[in-house]
Amino acid sequence: MRWSYTAPGATKYSLQVHLNIRRIDSEGLQFDDTPSQRVIELESKDGSFEFEIGRELATRAVTSYLKAFFTNPSFGLVEVIGLIDKMDQPYRRLTGRTPSTIPAIATLVITAEDADGQQKTKLSHCALVEVPLEDLLPEIEELRANLQSKKHSAR
Repeated sequence: MRWSYTAPGATKYSLQVHLNIRRIDSEGLQFDDTPSQRVIELESKDGSFEFEIGRELATRAVTSYLKAFFTNPSFGLVEVIGLIDKMDQPYRRLTGRTPSTIPAIATLVITAEDADGQQKTKLSHCALVEVPLEDLLPEIEELRANLQSKKHSAR
């Protein structure tokens, strides 16, 4: 990803990228206030940044989100598809296309400050990070296996 920012009088820019996930309910995507994971921290003199959010990190964020659903032994791929279906309208409004996976949310926080550090301004916005469903399938099966293992060891 490439991002470029400008602010009058700014001589130092910093970028933090937090990888988190949004909760899905009947209303669509909602903010999840669980702690996010800072995955990138960069500095720049001109406000230009180039970075990549690794597939593993995004997969881990979505898997972490899905763990909450694996308290129900019947939860599986069909239910994951149901979650994707619930996202359809808000996702389509944001991207103009139908969702094919559960995206992680990258929150970008950019700080610009002047030369003496007396004036600072912050801007934050979000970007969707898509994880192919094929990458999630092994994680879903592992979550299911862990649930079954815990269920059998509790007996």
